[in-house]
Amino acid sequence: MGEPAAADAACPRDGSRKHDIISCKFNPSGTSVLATTKTGFLIFVLDREGAVSLQHEYDVGVEIKFAERLYSTNLVAYVTCENPEVFVVFHCKRRKIVCDFRYPSTISVVRFNRQRVIVAVKEAIYIHNVRNMQIVQIIKDLPHGLPSNIMELATSDNCGYLAFPFKTDSGTVRIFDVFQLQDVSCIQAHQSPIAVVKFDPTGYRIATASVRGTCIRVFDSAHGQKLCEFRRGFKEVKMVSLSFSLDNRYLSATSDSETIHIFKIPVDSNPDNAGFLQSVRNTMTTAGGLLNTEERAFLTMPSPLHGQYAVGNFGSLSVGVINFLLINPQGLLYIYSLAENAEGSGFIRPVRQVNLQEKKKATSIIISSLNQEDGSGKTKKDDFFIGPSNFESSKTFEINDRVVPQSTE
Repeated sequence: MGEPAAADAACPRDGSRKHDIISCKFNPSGTSVLATTKTGFLIFVLDREGAVSLQHEYDVGVEIKFAERLYSTNLVAYVTCENPEVFVVFHCKRRKIVCDFRYPSTISVVRFNRQRVIVAVKEAIYIHNVRNMQIVQIIKDLPHGLPSNIMELATSDNCGYLAFPFKTDSGTVRIFDVFQLQDVSCIQAHQSPIAVVKFDPTGYRIATASVRGTCIRVFDSAHGQKLCEFRRGFKEVKMVSLSFSLDNRYLSATSDSETIHIFKIPVDSNPDNAGFLQSVRNTMTTAGGLLNTEERAFLTMPSPLHGQYAVGNFGSLSVGVINFLLINPQGLLYIYSLAENAEGSGFIRPVRQVNLQEKKKATSIIISSLNQEDGSGKTKKDDFFIGPSNFESSKTFEINDRVVPQSTE
């Protein structure tokens, strides 16, 4: 793609100012934004009304290549331009480095879920146990130069699917289960090379778009069956992002065009694995099924950024409300609410526009985040921890090709 993914921006040019935001990424629920600057990162939180406040700010001191936050926890992983082969885990509440790990070559992708840390380097993917960072699997048969924005990890606690292209210039998507440590499926999604992939909240569906950007397809990620296909348009564009709503009813698509597309998914809104697959079988037995159906957009809206690079993400800032959020790498954030009327037509309403560059550091928030206590007067323990329990913050752990048997987890 012509520009870096919002979560994986390349090292900034020397002309950018120290505190300018250069990349932004939403957490899965759309309730916070991780932004990187030339020498650090910031975490902004969104309240129920869409108001934005700065929760954490940290100056690394060197240029950030990219950063990744684990859901809504205090843990942020980052890679710097100065040491692109070193993966650093930082604890925002304690304001200290938990641990760091050096890999054999430059790191291109970092992905988290609650059981695994995925680190991709040249021609290899390292799968770590999140609790102790032991390597449980290395995928070595990777295409050279794998783009970072087309590697996706399911965020569900029950599904450990990892998606990435079968080959660099291929339209085929490989699905690997990082929990069971085995291949799941290989999906021939497009004839042209893959541009964007995105799992739904369950992990059992995956949306794909090719470099042409004219159509978007949704597949059963476990079995590779095509469930539905959406027509974005006939003009080729550069796809930027795909996002499923948290209730699995909608799918958004952003590109370098002037229009944002939102599609309505014609399948079970909240599928569990068994029920979802049964609904797929039932749908496929109807006349024509979904396999040969192209659906037009349920709703389109002009992009307020007028074709600039921007990432879309569904969220729910308050109960029963579906929010659509749009952000560009420099921190211009647009918040909308999405709804349907009695006739089934969709409409979208602007809620708030925020420029994260202008948000000032909230000292009270920073102080309270450093010293949170429970009713007993003791500091709360995190419900999640990454890395060796006896870490030394000054020590760098060398990553090699030794795989720890899964039975030791």
